[in-house]
Amino acid sequence: MQMFLHFYPAILTMLSMYCYRRDSCWMQKFYRRMTFSVSARKLFILLMMLLSLSFNFCYLQSYGADWFLALASLLCLSMFSFRISERGIYRLHERISTGLTFVVMLTCVVEPRIWPLSMNLFIFMAGSMFYPSEELIRRLEEPDFFSKIAACPASLISGYYSC
Repeated sequence: MQMFLHFYPAILTMLSMYCYRRDSCWMQKFYRRMTFSVSARKLFILLMMLLSLSFNFCYLQSYGADWFLALASLLCLSMFSFRISERGIYRLHERISTGLTFVVMLTCVVEPRIWPLSMNLFIFMAGSMFYPSEELIRRLEEPDFFSKIAACPASLISGYYSC
């Protein structure tokens, strides 16, 4: 179980690096669903929560209960609220919030007891990379922009990250 804990960040990093800005058929479908469907975004947030809870469970089985594990689990369980999670992800799209989260994450890695909190922040950060920007979602409400994206889905990938 401890071996899984140590490779968990590496596996998650490699998968996110492999899929980031990928122009494959599978990722184009993913980008379309994440952009046009609220239920797909809710499922994505629940999957991020599942990843966090699985890490917390493995940590609990390996090292036992701790206050910081409880704090990390509370952070993870707050992801049940879609509104709170989406606001947090939109905040992470801002440059200063991303920098502060990285600082907190790296500070938490130094102390082994706070490692679950750091890993939950890492999962949230990695997930925010694949979440459409608030500006893109807002611009889709305009009929002209919506028809442009719907007519040419290949342009969605460039607008997905740049907005």
